[in-house]
Amino acid sequence: MTKILFTVNSLNLGGIQHVTALITDELTKRGNDVTLFCNDKKKKDFFYTSAKIIRPKRTVMNLLFKKTRAVIRRYICKYLTSNSVFELLKIIQRNNYDYVVLNPEYYEAATYIKKKKLNTKVILWIHNNYDMYMKSDYYFSDKQNLIKAIQVSDGLVCLEKYTAKKWKAYNKNVTIIHNPISIDSKGIICDLSSSIISCASRVVIQQKGLDYLIEIAKEIPNNWIIQFAGSGPDEDKFHSLVKAAHVENKIIFCGKLTPEQLIDFYSRSSIFLMTSRWEGFPLVAGEAMSFGLPIVGFDIPALEEVTENGKYGILAQNSNISDLKYKLKRLIGDIELRKKYSSLSYKRVKTFSVEHIIPCWEKLFLN
Repeated sequence: MTKILFTVNSLNLGGIQHVTALITDELTKRGNDVTLFCNDKKKKDFFYTSAKIIRPKRTVMNLLFKKTRAVIRRYICKYLTSNSVFELLKIIQRNNYDYVVLNPEYYEAATYIKKKKLNTKVILWIHNNYDMYMKSDYYFSDKQNLIKAIQVSDGLVCLEKYTAKKWKAYNKNVTIIHNPISIDSKGIICDLSSSIISCASRVVIQQKGLDYLIEIAKEIPNNWIIQFAGSGPDEDKFHSLVKAAHVENKIIFCGKLTPEQLIDFYSRSSIFLMTSRWEGFPLVAGEAMSFGLPIVGFDIPALEEVTENGKYGILAQNSNISDLKYKLKRLIGDIELRKKYSSLSYKRVKTFSVEHIIPCWEKLFLN
């Protein structure tokens, strides 16, 4: 049986954490030999997986590096490698895994695995838009080492076509596998007659375009509200901006919700709004579509993939807030249009089912 090791920094709240837990859990349930290397304490876990979990030793050096990693790598020594990467290498050597799937925090491990000539195929799981890796310092300031990791790896898993096409210039072995729907709608459908717009994301103002969300809240009809679910590092700043814009009665902050709470969250709304400037492949869009919610957002590559270039959702020109406001107002004012895109959401979402996605991963490990 093929032995597979996935890596993740934590199983706390976050898109990468969520989808990693889901994929490893489903692969394990289908009889695959899957292990998860998780660099965090068990008591911090928010997501569950039935896969075997290995956690690195809690050394003083590892804890210190984890706390200061971003500062050290950006300003002091970009070549400094975390202790957890060396722990990962030891585990791979001891267990002879056939495949190791590296999430972003562990991309640098690819070069070390290849240098040691371990009989393990290395797959880099690319979770975000190519431009955010290569045209900005938002994720990686050390582009040279990132490119090296991409080049030496045995393959990449990308979430959408645009990013996959760009990375093929560095590594020809690129596979597109979408993120699956992560909650069960249980057959519950959204209330298309309600005056509630739902929005769910990490509270990261720049990436998620939450400044745009506040601008939109100022102009929606008086009887409409935006309910927002999520948590993240910019919560305090976001609350301050909402208050300063005097839209506390238009944006209702619901905080971090469990899967059971999300069912009620999606079902009581009639539109799902995304204001993100960039995404990898938004789990929340698939979740919303599984409840029949019409999708409206910017035409970023991730949403072009989700909506098949606007066939299954309404897309505005990227960062054109006026265009997004206009298209949202069309949905608000036309229930028949909402019904049309609700049906399209149901049709499209079948592509993102776990039953459809997991065989793609299993096929990858047969190569």
